[in-house]
Amino acid sequence: MAEKDNQRKVTTMKSVRVSVLIFIWANLCTKCLQEGVSLVSDPQFAVLFENEKLTLRCNVVKGTHLSYEWFFNSQPIVNSTAHRFINNMMIIEQVNSHQSGSYFCLAKNHMNGTLQFSNSSLPIQVTVRVPVQGQITLESQKIHNEHWIIERIILNCSVERGSHPRYSWYLNGSQLQEQGRCLVLSSIHPKNTGFYHCEVSDSFNDTNTIKASPYFIDMKEFNYISIEVIALVFVCYLFLTLLLTGCCIWGFLYTVRRQRR
Repeated sequence: MAEKDNQRKVTTMKSVRVSVLIFIWANLCTKCLQEGVSLVSDPQFAVLFENEKLTLRCNVVKGTHLSYEWFFNSQPIVNSTAHRFINNMMIIEQVNSHQSGSYFCLAKNHMNGTLQFSNSSLPIQVTVRVPVQGQITLESQKIHNEHWIIERIILNCSVERGSHPRYSWYLNGSQLQEQGRCLVLSSIHPKNTGFYHCEVSDSFNDTNTIKASPYFIDMKEFNYISIEVIALVFVCYLFLTLLLTGCCIWGFLYTVRRQRR
């Protein structure tokens, strides 16, 4: 009996020691993981061109039995051919403009299948640059007042592709101060008559520029009813005239038929 009691005491003490060791180990791992999780990018500043390779590395100062989760714009990322997970790294072989955004990683350590602690890195902003290219379009929009008179003209400039376009406007070859996709013309002055065009370049590179075809604007159009409105009024007038004429003819024929009966 004494031997059995001694064996039980030894077994109990071993169990206690194991539990204490596990507790200490878990707390050490937790403290290690609490020391810091950081996200490192290759290239260094997370700025790259389309189709280049991006590697993000989730670094933990200390810790064991770690697993990692990845997030893009606060949404979880799934391991796939587009986003490959290798140990503490996420690799995108060929980035595109849709992958510009905020990334962060979440590091976890487990023991016996139980989550002990997790910590996330600060986010990194990834910028994918796409040079301006393709067709450039210049369109005009005439704004009328309540009397159907043109009071301003808006020119819209758009380019087919480009992640960071910069717009410049020109009148008769001279650059204007206005920038942005839209140019609003509301000043009635003869000097504003002429050929307008826009040029689009990369905000990160001045060597790549695309020029739109010139668009002629005559300031005499202001305070006058536009040709489009005149045409619309004429069509409506013609329609009503034909409708009235048709009604009169139908009424005349209907009266003649009744008299014959």
